[in-house]
Amino acid sequence: MPRLSHLCCALLITLTAACASKKAIDTGSPDSIIAAVNVGDEVNITSKNGKLYRFVVTRMTNKALYGDGYRVGYDEMASLKRSGKTPEAPGV
Repeated sequence: MPRLSHLCCALLITLTAACASKKAIDTGSPDSIIAAVNVGDEVNITSKNGKLYRFVVTRMTNKALYGDGYRVGYDEMASLKRSGKTPEAPGV
């Protein structure tokens, strides 16, 4: 029985880590960001001037992501990571 409990614990830890991980998104073009991020996703953004943003996306346009009172333009992003309930875009 100890083996089964160890296996269950290992499985739970693996699933928790997989759900909590963030997927890095290519910020080279607005199209790659738009294809990979959806309303409801949690994002971590580092701007080109070093400012850090973390919010749930509530709105997207062809120019920026919005959430929690923030507006971050695609051209301002140095890095972007996302996690969320939405599936990843094909090829990402």
